[in-house]
Amino acid sequence: MTTTDDFNEPVLSPEQQAAVDSNARALVVVASAGSGKTEVVARRIQRLLLEDSGGNGRVLALTYTVKAADELRARLDTRLGALARRIDSETIHGFAHSLLRAHGTRIGLPLEPELLARDEDRVELFRSWLRDRGDAEPEDLKSRLMGFDLARATGERTDGLNDWLQALDDNGALDYPALLTRATELLTVGSARRQIRRLYTSIVVDEAQNLTKAQYDLLTELVSDQGEVVIPTMLVGDDKQSIVSFAGADPRLIGVFTEAFVAERHELHTNFRSATVLATASSKVAAALGHAVSEEAAFAAPGMIDLEALATEAEEGERVAAWVEGLLESGLPEGALGIGENNSLRAEDIAVLSRSAAGLRFVASALAEREIPFALSSTPNEWLTTVAGRVVLEAVSLKAAPDHHSTYWELGRLLGVDLAEESTDAVRDAVFASDDELIQAVAGVVDLTDVAELVPFLQGTELPTGVADAEAANWQTDVLQFSTSWAQFDGLTARSDLTWGNFKLHCSRAQRGDDLASGVRLLTVHKSQGREYAAVGVVGLNDGQFPDFRATSDSALRDELRTFYVAITRPRRVLLLTRATARDTRYGPRTTQPSRFLSLVSS
Repeated sequence: MTTTDDFNEPVLSPEQQAAVDSNARALVVVASAGSGKTEVVARRIQRLLLEDSGGNGRVLALTYTVKAADELRARLDTRLGALARRIDSETIHGFAHSLLRAHGTRIGLPLEPELLARDEDRVELFRSWLRDRGDAEPEDLKSRLMGFDLARATGERTDGLNDWLQALDDNGALDYPALLTRATELLTVGSARRQIRRLYTSIVVDEAQNLTKAQYDLLTELVSDQGEVVIPTMLVGDDKQSIVSFAGADPRLIGVFTEAFVAERHELHTNFRSATVLATASSKVAAALGHAVSEEAAFAAPGMIDLEALATEAEEGERVAAWVEGLLESGLPEGALGIGENNSLRAEDIAVLSRSAAGLRFVASALAEREIPFALSSTPNEWLTTVAGRVVLEAVSLKAAPDHHSTYWELGRLLGVDLAEESTDAVRDAVFASDDELIQAVAGVVDLTDVAELVPFLQGTELPTGVADAEAANWQTDVLQFSTSWAQFDGLTARSDLTWGNFKLHCSRAQRGDDLASGVRLLTVHKSQGREYAAVGVVGLNDGQFPDFRATSDSALRDELRTFYVAITRPRRVLLLTRATARDTRYGPRTTQPSRFLSLVSS
């Protein structure tokens, strides 16, 4: 894809343009890695809104991650201005949550249903429910709950699941899988379904290869009636990149949709992202998966792939860190670039991937020794750095819904007390009595009445002299996080919707984002899906590591090969593949065997 000067938008290939222009009510776009999928999604939404600029219908864009939803919205904000306000860009779980907050009372949910986002809270609720019934507590409740999650994703039944669903219902609570099933239930209510359908003139589903049966059921309940699509719907995906089957994803659902609704199908094979040598390597893996070989863009840069074997995992980490340091000092190798292409790059343009998080520890250690900044993919607990900051966030939850048990459970964990009495007064007493001076300093947050008072209160808080310098600096970082989140929330939200509950929801959404810090990206391959970088290193390429030693069946090994495909299609110009020829075990060093997948790219 080249770029036009008039609109600073890529010129689409004929295949891409056909997908954008299609008027089919059921449309499937199979898009290989690097084929410009995101641009096709954006341009289709752009076309639909521009053609209906005088209307008020909305476009619903369902994405796999919060980050993808935000990036799509940002791209279209720039191009469409005020018209972009008619785009709802959400994850499927986020969309389901929005439906239930707006209409859940029609199926017996509370006005503000409690969402149990933490496993600790789910365990606590289930344990309490079983105890109240006089039932024995099963062993390892957390593992049982995870089993229930998979069963609901795939539409299967399993022993004990009905008890968990009843526990949720009795407490007016939801967990993430329940968002999908209860939203699907909501859509079976005729008045609710009609009201929701009137909102949307078109729906786009990105990364459709990651759909679970529960998500597919929600989607089809929304868009179809008696076997006919009633809201024009486009699914975009690539089953070569389906790598979350462990969570219930089923890439066959794209085919199910195609057959059920006689969907028009378009295929995008030209790789516009990757350099020649990288496109060739990914095509070999695609062929091994039984798929068509990607075509190279005519102007593709040469690119570069290096394979290196090091004696130990520590040496592997050192080698990767040295590679990163060299890229930051000298830029991308000239031999990997196209004519006139700039070789400069930032730390954020480099990623190191591993099949498992544990495989990144030696790289992280080596980067730290060289004082090279790096960022591990964030978790909700990393969004705020101080306990006081997390207490403030739970206080927001308390103001939003003082009857939610999980807020008291988390505050009890943070404050180190048993909040047997679930009341605002009990929380206030516990916060003021805290041994942590910083928590004491912000205790007044419990007494705020208007959510708009929160950030001014935090910014005006005077820290006690006993707070250590490092803790004070971390607190200022947390205040900045709240301030930034409020500014974003305030800018996107109507005055009437500036509530404690909506701000809590905004913060929860931000917590699920990534890349909060600057630096080289250290990611599992699963976390890297949907992203691209100038240079990527993949570590731990031994049999037993990648593919994982637990992958023994043909289907499991095929899943691992898909994961490898995702890994090697993240870079645009440079790919480094490494392995250690020996690994430390409890029995001493053990010789390793190279990953069987390397034979696909070694030539």
